[in-house]
Amino acid sequence: MNQKLKEGREWATKRLRQYAQKANVPIDDASWHDIVSKDASEFAVESGGEKKLYEIQNLLLEDDQCRNDVDQIMESIVKEFS
Repeated sequence: MNQKLKEGREWATKRLRQYAQKANVPIDDASWHDIVSKDASEFAVESGGEKKLYEIQNLLLEDDQCRNDVDQIMESIVKEFS
């Protein structure tokens, strides 16, 4: 995994947890897995015993100019659990 992807995943997870805290949504687990065949990442999020999987293109996570897009995705994930 390249450094930009690692940093993007860490930043996205941090934003998810910030949105969850504001919305009083407990995040039990959040983990990333590679989808090599699609140049994408699977983001597994668990809250209150419910687990959901999301596919996010690596390009979005690697490009700092796409942070707003990733931020909106993280906010919408939290809304799904609230």
